[in-house]
Amino acid sequence: MVLSAANLADLSKFNQSFPQFYQRLATSEVQHQNYLLAYHFYRNHSSAFRLRKISSERSLILLAHHNSPWLLAEIFALLLQQQVTVQRFSLQAQVHRPKLVFLRLVVSANCQAITPAQAETLQSQIQALSKEKAIQFNLVKLDDIQADFAIDRVCHLPLITIASPPHPEFCAQVFAALAQEDLQLISANLAIAKGRIKARFYMLGPDGQTIPDHLGLRIANGLRQALMYGRG
Repeated sequence: MVLSAANLADLSKFNQSFPQFYQRLATSEVQHQNYLLAYHFYRNHSSAFRLRKISSERSLILLAHHNSPWLLAEIFALLLQQQVTVQRFSLQAQVHRPKLVFLRLVVSANCQAITPAQAETLQSQIQALSKEKAIQFNLVKLDDIQADFAIDRVCHLPLITIASPPHPEFCAQVFAALAQEDLQLISANLAIAKGRIKARFYMLGPDGQTIPDHLGLRIANGLRQALMYGRG
């Protein structure tokens, strides 16, 4: 889709609410989709939800909502509750107001694409979620968890990487554990390769400052302990 000069100006202004590396990592298509999701969010005063069928076995969910750690945890808990399997996702979050988060999720349900009825249920449940913590999460034990901290060499941002064997509760549990840390999530992605799930989370401190190495290592170790031993 070709944007007008006015829309391009609005898109450029919109992109400034993200971290500096956003325009390098997000394709022009993703930037435009996020812009349209944000427009829907403010026009309707509720979460923006879009569903696309990729194949007979997979669907793509596009979602925009408030950037709240507990809200993200609840979204993934809802997907788990509805027996929706997350095969891959990417996330971008604004660091300046209005601080929305944008999700792209490749999903399936019982190895099939999401049906319109399932999508309608998910959309209504996600719209009903609050920015505040609404449910108590009880972390279950996940086996063979690896959690590491580093400063990304390309983006120069604190990066927490969490990996484990495939587990249906991985996303819900990891986001629930992250929500208990006082961190600001600004970008993330997940993929499955060589029999392991690997999720990468770019984080900042609660005040938007970078995370020093000693604190990042302590956070990564705390996440690993929480996920391995079900501390919640």
